[in-house]
Amino acid sequence: MISSSKMFAWGANTHGQLGTGDTTDRFEPEYIQDANVSVITGGGSHSVYTDGTYFRLGFKYAAISGIDVYTCGSNYGGQIGRESVPLHFQKIDKESKYSVVSVVCGWDFTFVLQNDGCLTAFGSNAHNQLLNSEIRQMSKPIRASLPTVRCVAAGLRHVIAISDSKSNDRLVIISL
Repeated sequence: MISSSKMFAWGANTHGQLGTGDTTDRFEPEYIQDANVSVITGGGSHSVYTDGTYFRLGFKYAAISGIDVYTCGSNYGGQIGRESVPLHFQKIDKESKYSVVSVVCGWDFTFVLQNDGCLTAFGSNAHNQLLNSEIRQMSKPIRASLPTVRCVAAGLRHVIAISDSKSNDRLVIISL
């Protein structure tokens, strides 16, 4: 079982994206905290990780307890899933209690894939990344209107997802 990891961060920290509690750049790895980190990723100037207790199976990991999502850094587009802008990692409120399978970040948006296939998103919607033409940005997680998703990836301002739908449309490109 994997129950604890040590988190380190370094590089640009203009928006507090390293989670060090300040906005000073770090030129060498700096210890941030102990955490049950399972997935960690970063966007343009924000960082996201999930925690939980994991069981290791070769090169794969399986979650055996609930997982929370933690964010820090820039929030100019709502990409850290809250109204406030913490300089330390803080847990976001998610609608579901399902375990998180994957988290991906674009420049100023974040997607969270849960083990039930639900994909939630928050952040900038300038290129309709959040699949809702009614909003410009969202700082709280909202469900993306997609069929059950198996895999998701993000680039600078686009998202690609693989659906488990039985239809012919298995690859979904959300925005370019």
